[in-house]
Amino acid sequence: MKKAASIFLRSDVTKQDITHLSRWMERPEVTRYLNEHAHISHALDTMLWDVPEPLLGQRLSSGGKFSMISLRCGRPIGFLSLRRMDTPGDWEIVTAIGEPTLWGAGFGARALRLALQEAFYPRDTPVRRVFATIHHNNLRSMRLFLHAGFVHCGETGACARLSITQEQFFRKSL
Repeated sequence: MKKAASIFLRSDVTKQDITHLSRWMERPEVTRYLNEHAHISHALDTMLWDVPEPLLGQRLSSGGKFSMISLRCGRPIGFLSLRRMDTPGDWEIVTAIGEPTLWGAGFGARALRLALQEAFYPRDTPVRRVFATIHHNNLRSMRLFLHAGFVHCGETGACARLSITQEQFFRKSL
């Protein structure tokens, strides 16, 4: 496995980012395990015309926080979303590297770690637990989240439900 280059999570979203997202959402190998509706690409294309560029990130972050996963040069390679759940302190995470040629290079692991650091620091954050719902056939994501410290906490149809608490994250980080 190649070592991942330096990345960062970027909350400002440009029209070019929406174009990348739309293109990724048209690729079956990218969306196979995502829970997005069939017309997400069209909805993103419509957003390009309906939402002024300075508000794109805010629109995608409604109910949580949306970030582009970007290389240090600024090139987007994926996205990450943290959304509030009904129980206070519980959040759900979804992440995807949209460029299949970059899969297996450590970018997802680095992005997940950055997102959990942002979610759980400082210790008095309102985020107590983060959940991920991962299809059983998505072995790459399953390994990623388990390696990051998530633990199996249930089943939802063909998916495993994984979670990590703030305390589990801090213990794993030491």
